[in-house]
Amino acid sequence: MDVKLAHFTVKEYLVLKGAESGPLSRYQFRNEKAQAFISGMAVTYFIDPNNFNESKSKGIPSSLRRYFAEFWPEHAIEALDSGYYNTKQLQHQIDLLFSLDHSQGYITWLQIFDHDRETYDQDIRTEYPQPLYYAALLGLRMTAKMLLVQGCRVKMYEGKKGNALNAAAIEGQFEIIKDLERHHERIWRMADLARIAQGIRRNIRNTFVLFLTKEAKADVVITEEVVKAAAGNYNGKEVVKAAAGNKHNGKEVMMLLLEKRGADVVITEEIVKAAAGNAGAPSDQGNYTEAEKMHRETL
Repeated sequence: MDVKLAHFTVKEYLVLKGAESGPLSRYQFRNEKAQAFISGMAVTYFIDPNNFNESKSKGIPSSLRRYFAEFWPEHAIEALDSGYYNTKQLQHQIDLLFSLDHSQGYITWLQIFDHDRETYDQDIRTEYPQPLYYAALLGLRMTAKMLLVQGCRVKMYEGKKGNALNAAAIEGQFEIIKDLERHHERIWRMADLARIAQGIRRNIRNTFVLFLTKEAKADVVITEEVVKAAAGNYNGKEVVKAAAGNKHNGKEVMMLLLEKRGADVVITEEIVKAAAGNAGAPSDQGNYTEAEKMHRETL
């Protein structure tokens, strides 16, 4: 919902700097304050046992419950990253939601919207990946660090992304990946590079290069299957011949593979064409030539 103000002077009044205290403070709008309020209200809703049953949910419309479930992490991260003075309480509430003491609230939240599967109303499910998985997936770094300190460990197999390490990598959560490494001596052996190559969508260079540089030490092997995954073919079907066939950022991932590990990859012309966005159309020939040139330079 958009709020439109009648005149720009109204906005200036509401967001007036220097009015954080005094008689005008109660009327002031601040983005970070709004983000903290929305996310705090949502998390409080889920950790309240009275809301586990929809019939006791204090008359909150189902549409608002869905909004709370899907978007509170975005509001929370923006508030937490802003350095707003009142986010300590918000962080405490989030940590409660991810704790064993509030496991029913955690399940209730995910039954309304499961961020792993990106689906609504999965009421029939009662088991979900552990809180560390979702903290890594959503970029809730302080919560992930709290769980690690408490002894939570990455499971080898869980969730749609495979495990918490893969989830953090696909979402480009670089700092969380480093935190996982500090608490797991052999964390890199849990990496599914083909899955990451297929799905990575944010902070691509920093994250993917980190995995490529860890390969020699941790047996993260670059195979032709990994290259095919980067081209948009994780399931082993015929390699996609156009960049449009890749859901996220296949070309960029492919170029990183060629740049960092080209000499170690068994790669076909068809795969290079697929990752470079060349489906055989003359207009795409420049992209293919660039990728082919880089590959040859690494040999």
